[in-house]
Amino acid sequence: MSIIVVSACLAGPQILEVETAPDSHDPVGPYRISATVSQPSGVRDLSIRWTSHEPQSDGGTVASADQRTRMTQETEGFFEGALPGHPAGTRIEYRLQLTDQLGVTTFEPRAPGTFQFHVLPADGGMP
Repeated sequence: MSIIVVSACLAGPQILEVETAPDSHDPVGPYRISATVSQPSGVRDLSIRWTSHEPQSDGGTVASADQRTRMTQETEGFFEGALPGHPAGTRIEYRLQLTDQLGVTTFEPRAPGTFQFHVLPADGGMP
């Protein structure tokens, strides 16, 4: 688990802090992600936009289509979301998308960056 503090700007929706999903030996999931946000005009939606890169028998990987998982507000300004389980050897890349009540959208991390984690083999090795 990592906590990333994001610098704040004065205008528009702000993702202030993200608790990222750590690498995991658990293929069942879920993989939890949380965020602290600030938005005076209110939050319309906070989602995790993600893609999985699952291992193939030939040693390569195949990427899924872009997926979206909505996060839920637990307390004022604090949201949680969870991604489903994946097989060992999978790399998941994601970023958060925050839209305020005025329709202004921001991402964290900003493009082209992503957060990522791996589903590790049960034997403790790297994928």
